[in-house]
Order: sequence, then C-alpha cells, then structure tokens
Amino acid sequence: MWIVRSRQLLLALGIAGTMAACSLAPQYAKPATNSPSGAYKEAGDWKAAQARAEMQPARASYFPTITALAGARRAAI
Repeated sequence: MWIVRSRQLLLALGIAGTMAACSLAPQYAKPATNSPSGAYKEAGDWKAAQARAEMQPARASYFPTITALAGARRAAI
C-alpha cells in the first residue's frame, strides 16, 4: 500500500517539477524608449556630464525618501 502511495507521490512531484520548469509566457521584448539626453546634442556645446546632471532630479524620484521629525511637549498634571 505504501509503495503505491510513494509511486503516486513521486509521479506527482515529477509532474510538478516538470511544470515548474516550463514557461508558457511569451518572450519578453524590451520596449523602445527615447533617450532624453539625445535632445541635448542639438543644443550646441552641451556635454554628457551636463546632460546627466540635468537628469539627476528626475531620477531622484525613483529612490525612497527618508524624513525625520522631532518634537517635545511639557504638560503639568
């Protein structure tokens, strides 16, 4: 009896392992994006470092913000 159950368990694990290795999702295609630094090339004497410096405030919104507040109150009982 336990041999039948162990065979069923091995069969179920084998099927689950095979299904876990399969991917039915379509192949990922990276979307095409326009680089904002390309617009600076037409502006004249802009350099890559200046273009990156212009992009830093926009990229800063992707990172978490840490804030701290402190306060004190004194009350008479």
